[in-house]
Amino acid sequence: NMILSLEKKCHKKGVNFVLTIRRIDENSKACEDNMFVQKKKQREKLEMLYRTYRKIMYYVVLEIIQDSYLAEDIVSEAFFRVARHLDKINEEQSQKTKAFLCIVTKHIAIDFYRKQKNYSSTPLEEAEYVLEEEERFYEGEGEALKVLSKIPSDYAQVLLLKYAQGYSNKEIGEFLEISEENVRQRIHRGKKKLQEILGKESGGE
Repeated sequence: NMILSLEKKCHKKGVNFVLTIRRIDENSKACEDNMFVQKKKQREKLEMLYRTYRKIMYYVVLEIIQDSYLAEDIVSEAFFRVARHLDKINEEQSQKTKAFLCIVTKHIAIDFYRKQKNYSSTPLEEAEYVLEEEERFYEGEGEALKVLSKIPSDYAQVLLLKYAQGYSNKEIGEFLEISEENVRQRIHRGKKKLQEILGKESGGE
C-alpha cells in the first residue's frame, strides 16, 4: 500500500505524515490548476489563429483544389495539425505565422490533389510551384523569393520553413507529416535546383 509505505518513511525520518500528505495534495492541485490554465491558453491561441487566418488559408487551398467543401475540410485538417504544435508559434499575428500556416495548408492541399486529381481544374504543373500569394508573405526576401518560385513546391516549402522560418528538420517533418530523411532530401534537391537556376541565369547574362 503506497500510503502505508509513505507513512513508514515519514516516521523513520521524523517527518509529520499529515503535513506531508497535505503538501502532496497542494502540489497536485497546483499542477492540475496549471494544466487547466495552459489548456485554456492553448485553446484561446488556436481560436485566435483560426479567426485571423482561416480565410487566407481557405483561398490558398482554392488555388489548388477548386471545391469549396473540400477546401473547408483541408483547412480543418491544417488546424488539426497546427493544434499539435502550438508551442512552436510564438506570435499569433505576424507575417511569419501567416506564411507558416499557408505553407502547411498548401502542402496538405497539394498532397490531396495528387491523390484526387479529378477534383481540380488547375494543371498539376501550376500547383507544383509557389503561388504568387505566398510570395507576398516574404516581400523582404526580394530576389531569393523570385528564384524559389521557379522550383517545385515540395522543395520550396521545406526551404522556406528551414531558412526563412528557422524550423529544424524534425519540426518540419512533424508539420508536414513526412520523415526527417524526406525533409533532408527535399532540402538537398531544392538547393540543387536553385543552383541550376542561378547557374543558368548568371550564364545567360
